Amino acid sequence: MAGQMTDDSAFDDIDRRTRGLLLGRHINLKPPPPAKDLLAGPLLVRRLPRIDLPNQSLKDRLSAFLFRTVLGYREAEYRAIWDLRQAVAAVMASVSPTAAQKLEDLGWSLERRVQGGQRVVAMTHPDQFQEAMLLLIAAPEALSRDARFLEVVFAVVLRHYLKEISAAAGNPFSFNTEAHSHCMQAYDLERQIKNVVDTNERIMVLQNIYDRYHYTSQYYLYSLLSRESAPDDGKMFSMYVRAVFFISRLQYDGTLLEQVNRRRLPARREVMFRIKRDRALQRRYTDDPEFAAQIKMILNVFPTT
Repeated sequence: MAGQMTDDSAFDDIDRRTRGLLLGRHINLKPPPPAKDLLAGPLLVRRLPRIDLPNQSLKDRLSAFLFRTVLGYREAEYRAIWDLRQAVAAVMASVSPTAAQKLEDLGWSLERRVQGGQRVVAMTHPDQFQEAMLLLIAAPEALSRDARFLEVVFAVVLRHYLKEISAAAGNPFSFNTEAHSHCMQAYDLERQIKNVVDTNERIMVLQNIYDRYHYTSQYYLYSLLSRESAPDDGKMFSMYVRAVFFISRLQYDGTLLEQVNRRRLPARREVMFRIKRDRALQRRYTDDPEFAAQIKMILNVFPTT
């Protein structure tokens, strides 16, 4: 495959910071983003979509509290609405002081969040909005209007990030290019892992492979949400599948299973979220019946829940 590394240099690319992330002989399942991809300062977006959130009165906040406790018989339904809208508010407030003030005026409390919710951050990398992205992917059809608005906000924010990181690097930055690069590096290391005998070195190499495939998955998602143009061959999705298959095989203790672990794969709806937004994949799916059959077979591997 293109982009292969030589045997001598394959392990030179192991990021030294992974040494500090290993807990004994365990794998860090939540690696930080690559240092080179961090902005020097918080991202500021001057023009965001008009805030499309309802006012939050004292009564609304009291109702939210009650619905989130055992007193709320509609807790699950209300929680989904509240969490998604709170995520919208947090993302907008993170990149725009003006939006933050408007949201405060509408009664949205930006300093509080529930466990697992999106917090307001000084955004230097899209990874900081991981909670909001997960809420977007999991949003039920009943919340499609709020989900679409959050997706529009992400498109604006991620495009601004691309502009800022490109200016800082002095070269055009592309989520697709980064995802492809990380996947190729992981693939090259994966082919050589069988030759690594030393336990500590093996853990380090596995950590690096995991990191690269994790970045492959994440940057592919950022590419879709930013509506970045992609190659017409639909291969980005194939790289994403390779990444999540490997991630499912790697256990916390560093054991690498022979087969894909379906219990650790993303839910099918998460995969469909990406497929529906991958325009290159959609075009090839329509034009190539054999490719369409392959996609259907791949989808069947992912669990329905």
